[in-house]
Formats: sequence, structure tokens, C-alpha cells
Amino acid sequence: MVSGDDRSRVARGRRAKGGPCTDGVHRRQRACSNRSHWRTISLNLAAGGPPCTLLRREPMTDNATSRRRVVGLLFMLVGAAVLVVGCAAPRASVRDVEFRSLNLSGLNFGLIFDLANPNEYALPLREVDWRVDLFSAYLASGSARPDQRIPAKGSARVDVPVSVRFAEAQQSASRIIREPVIPWQVSGACHFETPIGSIPVSFNDAGQWDNPLVR
Repeated sequence: MVSGDDRSRVARGRRAKGGPCTDGVHRRQRACSNRSHWRTISLNLAAGGPPCTLLRREPMTDNATSRRRVVGLLFMLVGAAVLVVGCAAPRASVRDVEFRSLNLSGLNFGLIFDLANPNEYALPLREVDWRVDLFSAYLASGSARPDQRIPAKGSARVDVPVSVRFAEAQQSASRIIREPVIPWQVSGACHFETPIGSIPVSFNDAGQWDNPLVR
């Protein structure tokens, strides 16, 4: 028969020689993934007994967390750039929608803008998006690239020619033939290039033309 003291000595011997405790550690080491690491902790399991080394799993920073940190840093840098540059919004107003020609196939007019730049540096006008309605109904839309620079602390007048065909707007064309007055509405946006990116400035205007086809 084995006494209690003998069983204690056997258990201590197993721990000292790599018994169950060490085997458990080996199994946990094999289960370690590439995204975690292990911290070594020494525990004295019994008074006077040899220490049993355990490992604790700690998660490492993954790629998603790293990307979030990079994106956050970029937003901070952009915000700092805005504060340093101090870009004020330019202004755009429609001075005139100038009637130029009209026939049964189409209409030509000019969008004339007064633009103002309150900044200490010139701003390029990269693009103008426009939409035109006749008789309160959609006629056409499009974009133009005047590629003009507005001087620092200055202003400029920009003429954007627009040509519209009636091939896909039969309703407007039929009314133009018989109406003595042509009510119009234009809307859209002027896109300025700034140090912090493109800034759109919207415009909207309405009026009417005398119809040269109806006397």
C-alpha cells in the first residue's frame, strides 16, 4: 500500500520531470496562433516544490487596428492643414443668362458669372455643372471646363457657352414655336480647386427671353 507521503513525492517528481503541468504548457504552446504571443509566469504550486511555468495568451494589435490608427492620423493631418492654410469659400453669382441664338433644332446661350476669391492665393475654376429648364420643365444638363484662375483677393467674370439640342425635348420645342416669351431657369455649381480639395459653389437664377421666332 502507498502512503500519502509517497503519493506527494511522486506528484512532485512528475512536476519536476515535466509531468502534467509541463505537458499542459506544451499543448497551449502548440495552440498559439501567429496573432498572439505568450507571457511566462512562474508559480510555486506547493511549498518547497519546484516552480511550474505557465503561459498566458495576450492578443497583439491586428491589421484593422493599425489601419484605424493610420486613418485617424491622416484626419488629424488634414485638419491641421486646414487650420494652417485657412481656405475661405469663394463666391459665385449669375450675372446674366445671355440669349444668343434659337432655331427649330436647338438653343444657344451663355452663362455669365461674377466670381470672387477672398483668399490670399489664386483659385482655379475647374468645372461648371449646369441644368436648364424651359417653361418650368427640364430641358438639358451638362458640364463645362473653363479652366480659369480667380486671382488672390480678386474677382473675375467667366462666360460659359451652352448649346442645347431639341431632339430629346419635343415638348419644349413645340412651345418655343408658338410662345412669344420663353421663361427659363438655370442651376448648378462652380467647382473651385483649393489646397484642401474641390469646393462646389451652387448657383440658381431664373428669367425670360423674348422669342425671336414669334413676331
